[in-house]
Amino acid sequence: MTAKRIDGKAAAQTIRDRVGALAARFEGATWHPLLTGAPVLDGALVAFDCRIERIIEVGTHDVFICAVEAVEVGTVHEGLIYYARGYHRGTHRG
Repeated sequence: MTAKRIDGKAAAQTIRDRVGALAARFEGATWHPLLTGAPVLDGALVAFDCRIERIIEVGTHDVFICAVEAVEVGTVHEGLIYYARGYHRGTHRG
């Protein structure tokens, strides 16, 4: 099946939104599995495949302590990061 390609911001918002079935949130983009079987968005800047070792509750948030099982570095040089309640683009200058 060929899935319609969507930009990183749309994919992030789709996954973030807790509306509808979990499987439906992964539609509309192409994905592939890493070592543990976790889905990774095709074209991602970087992906860390981790095993959760511990979860610590801190106020209204949970902090995940993880062991990295695999890392996949993509070929794109511009990424998307969410901070200060908004999406921002970052550029790799390596």
